[in-house]
Amino acid sequence: MADFDKYDYEINKRLPEWYKHVNGLEPINRYTQELLISILEGFLKNLGLVQPIQVWKTLPEEYNWEHKYYNKDIWVGNTTLNEKADLKISNDKPLFLKIPNTKRPTDAVIDIHFTGNKNNQTKPIKKLLIKNADQMILFKNITTKTSIKINTDGNILIDGVNKDDLIDGKIYKIKPIARDDKYDNVSIDDENKKTQLELYVDIPPITINGQDTPDEVKVEAKITNKKPIYVTEQNVRLYTVSAFPLKSVKLYGFFCHDFNNKQEWKLLWEKEYSENTRTVYDRITKQYDCERFYVQVQYYGLGLPISIGFPQEQYSSDVSFQINDRLDYWGAIYGLPRRHYKPHITEDEEPYTFPKYYAYPIEQDYWYEERLVSEYRRNINAKDIDFLKDSEDNNIALMKNIDPYLNDVWIYTETITPTIDMSAETKGILPCSVKQDETTDGVSWKNEQRVGDTQLLTSDLNLEPQNAKNYNNRSFMGKVLQLKFKVPELPKDIEITGLELKLKGVTDLHSDTIILDNRSNFKLPFKYEKANGDKFVKKETFLLNMFDGKEWQKGQKYFTFGGKNNLLGLDKIERYQLEDPIEFNIGLTNQSNFFSVYISLYNIKLYVYYKTLTEEFTISEKLSNRKMFLYDDNDNPNITINQETNEPVYNESAYCDIVLTLENTGVVPVTDKTVYIIPPYELEVLNGNDSFSFDLDVGEKLIIGDDDSTRIRIVPRDKLNTPTGLFDVLIFCDDKVLKNEIILRRKNKW
Repeated sequence: MADFDKYDYEINKRLPEWYKHVNGLEPINRYTQELLISILEGFLKNLGLVQPIQVWKTLPEEYNWEHKYYNKDIWVGNTTLNEKADLKISNDKPLFLKIPNTKRPTDAVIDIHFTGNKNNQTKPIKKLLIKNADQMILFKNITTKTSIKINTDGNILIDGVNKDDLIDGKIYKIKPIARDDKYDNVSIDDENKKTQLELYVDIPPITINGQDTPDEVKVEAKITNKKPIYVTEQNVRLYTVSAFPLKSVKLYGFFCHDFNNKQEWKLLWEKEYSENTRTVYDRITKQYDCERFYVQVQYYGLGLPISIGFPQEQYSSDVSFQINDRLDYWGAIYGLPRRHYKPHITEDEEPYTFPKYYAYPIEQDYWYEERLVSEYRRNINAKDIDFLKDSEDNNIALMKNIDPYLNDVWIYTETITPTIDMSAETKGILPCSVKQDETTDGVSWKNEQRVGDTQLLTSDLNLEPQNAKNYNNRSFMGKVLQLKFKVPELPKDIEITGLELKLKGVTDLHSDTIILDNRSNFKLPFKYEKANGDKFVKKETFLLNMFDGKEWQKGQKYFTFGGKNNLLGLDKIERYQLEDPIEFNIGLTNQSNFFSVYISLYNIKLYVYYKTLTEEFTISEKLSNRKMFLYDDNDNPNITINQETNEPVYNESAYCDIVLTLENTGVVPVTDKTVYIIPPYELEVLNGNDSFSFDLDVGEKLIIGDDDSTRIRIVPRDKLNTPTGLFDVLIFCDDKVLKNEIILRRKNKW
């Protein structure tokens, strides 16, 4: 775009002071400014298809919000005012599960699991009411050990099964309600809303010491909010010519919230541009809680602003909110008329429009412009799909662009340096096989095959006291629970730092008498070599020690064997030992002489912790000479000619030889490395020996430069014209850099 001279067209600013305040000049000045603005606006609109001012709204979808509630969680309450409550529900104490506020109702997956009553028993529940805003679901004839899964866009499951006869009602989407019904102390920009799930229960009392006592239900809850929208974005794009650079832009928004009785326009944000910068383009995105807004754009040289609003309407009484008919002019030329859409789009339909949440009956200016531009724009370098690669040209991510409009996309990644902790871990590995050893003594587990399911199904065990009555039948012992885990393929060049077996358990009392007996162990394969050189693999058995909790705790808790830096008592575990399924045997014994105990295992997972082994090596150098002499003429006593080969032979003071020593100091091989010798321009490396590629086995040492083929000899590039002084010679490989100084001195042969 051409660079025009800026000129101020305000009449008042061009008149003498004594004449500025004449009453008749004010309407003339204003009319002139309006005329100039109209001319400028028409000029800019006709420069091309892309319009000088565009405003539009976006509602960006975020990743799923997932939260597992816990006791004293800030997202849990027993009343609307009580924060940080326990996950319990009773007849007089409902349970409130709070959810972040969103700009639109969202689909959700609600997982609720009852873990028992006060005594961890299975008791009937007459009614359970789950409520959100004006929506509710009534559950009848369930128990204190019932699991409920509600998918707002799908089915409702009770213990994993459809039981429509026990269900009445539905929650279609998660919606908010008013936080303050009386609108007390509610500001204009306050949405005044809260979002929560309310649980009400009707449970019969329990009898304690002959008296009826109110009962309660213990709850586990997890909610996944699908693609929530937390912000409303106001977008502004401006351009002009340098004769009328941008002076200021102001953003105004109209607040009209569902749970706020105040409605008002308000200045949201403003920006001023320096006159000296002569800004002709800007792109702005702001986030305020309003979906109707407009901008006022003012230019240097003009006294009045231009106003453009969103959303645009075909027959709006406000000129700022009328559609830009210049786009329709270009659309007629291209044969692409502005589109008209279905009016009165509902909130349920908004996610399925294009663009998403586009509830307007006529195509808005920005999107119409984008469609016109994209229809007749061609980019031969455009890619709809590409790979993100690392420094070794490995594909690490696949990127797809589904946006039909042509835009430049920048991808920024973080480089992980060797100084960052390279430790990693597998995801929780569920057992590939769960069964009990029927040949072992003790009582049987119930549903032992289900403990490995992803649905947190239980495996139950009842252990009697250890006394003379139960000694023969071994009812104080549980049969050995056999677990096998298939570890996914692990990366190469790693060090196994820990194994962790984590289980979720529930008991009906605190006890340090429940122990892992001597039947508890794990098995790993080991490689051996016979005297004759034959190699074989044998599985060895190792005792499994008690978990970190030292004792079983009443109620639900995680119990762990091993840990992040614990190899279950072993000094070392190799990667190959985890290629076959790992076997764990768990045998439990009740050592109490008086109390029986109930144990329930929910799920068992194995974690493998490891650290990536990086290449480690050292470079050292030795210089034969740090001082070289230059002579004032071609006669150089430090250089002689070989009579047989007719090649120059450099004497000691005329060159510097470098010998490099490279050594692998790590535990993995060093591969495909290159060391570079970089002299200054005044010096050169003979025979092109300025780089060498190398590999190093573990413990290997390599010397470069000690023979004729690898000799690193540095000499002056021009012995007559090279200046004297100190010169740096750099040697580097990867992040290792060596710097040496060589002195060049001039010496007269006389």
